[in-house]
Amino acid sequence: MFCQVHNVSDSVPILSNSLNDNIHDYNTRGSKKMHAIQARTKKMSDSFIVKDPVYWNRLPKNVTNLTELCGFTHMLKNVIVLIYINEMITSFSGKK
Repeated sequence: MFCQVHNVSDSVPILSNSLNDNIHDYNTRGSKKMHAIQARTKKMSDSFIVKDPVYWNRLPKNVTNLTELCGFTHMLKNVIVLIYINEMITSFSGKK
């Protein structure tokens, strides 16, 4: 998804995901987010092509706005570790 958003490499296959700006011509709150495909079946809803833009849109802006792959992977790792630590703390404290 990073390579697709930032046009890093031509060797990365382009998925059918695109920005919401490319889907419609009017301005919305989510116009700069990736367009999520609506799945009709459970099997399709669990597929990578459906979940990829959903997870990308949930990332903090300071991660998705990075233009270098090395910095992006470093920040992404930090975000994933922080999410894991927060989940562990809430599971040990018994809060949901």
